[in-house]
Order: sequence, then structure tokens, then C-alpha cells
Amino acid sequence: MNAIARLALGLTGCALALACQAAPLVPGQRLSPEEILRLGSLPVYDTGTDRYRLLPQKTGDGQGSLLLDERGVVAASRHEVIVTQAAEDQVLAAAGKGPRPESVQYFAPTDIIVLRYGDFAQAIEGLKALRAGLPGAMVRLAIQQNVKRPS
Repeated sequence: MNAIARLALGLTGCALALACQAAPLVPGQRLSPEEILRLGSLPVYDTGTDRYRLLPQKTGDGQGSLLLDERGVVAASRHEVIVTQAAEDQVLAAAGKGPRPESVQYFAPTDIIVLRYGDFAQAIEGLKALRAGLPGAMVRLAIQQNVKRPS
């Protein structure tokens, strides 16, 4: 094969590879069964009410994780657990029984406490520790299911 033919084949291969690259995933996007199969085996996390698969791609700002819910819809997490109906000292005591959060924010006017963890796995473990330690509180994982698009 001559050099020109090899060059042409190489350029064609590069063009096909670029064309086949997956577009960035965004929260709210529904993946087809074929797209989900192409992702292969993904870690699965159970929140107690929902199950999410952790996608290899990060959120657009790089501050969170992209997830795939049981319906095949992309969601996003900033690794935050939200607690209401519990005193700040109770939350901090319960949080001490799980992974250490990177930050804790207390919003006094609304009695909401937001704990942010380093990654999604830590957020799930923190969620479980907080639920176990605060049975009377409302404890949930903050998950963004869709993106607001300008109209």
C-alpha cells in the first residue's frame, strides 16, 4: 500500500473516531438501551429508595458526578446530603459515625443542614449514617434530575 493510500485511510479512521465520540451527557437526558449497554458495567449505589449507576463522566463544572437512574435518565449529584427536622449538634454527632464531610452548612432561618462529601460513594455512606443516627429527621441525597433550559 502506498503512502498516500495509508494517509487517506488514517485520516478516514480519525474522522470516524471523532464522529463516534459520545456527546457530553446532561441531567435529564434519557439514554437508549443500546447506549446503556455500551457503557458496560457501572458501580451501583442504593439510597434506600432509589438505585443509581455512577457514570464515568463528571458534571460539566467538574464538581459532581453524573448518575444513571433506573429509568435510564441521567442525573447529577454534587455529593450533598440535606438534613431537616434535626438540631445542628445532633446532625454533627450522627455525621461523625460516617465518612467525614468536606463541608457542613447550616441555614438557620430554615433549619436546613447541607453536608457535602468528597465523592458519590462517601455521600451514600454519609446518607446511611445520618439516617441511622437521626431516625426522626428528614435526610435525603440531593439529586438533580433535569436541566433548566432557556425558553
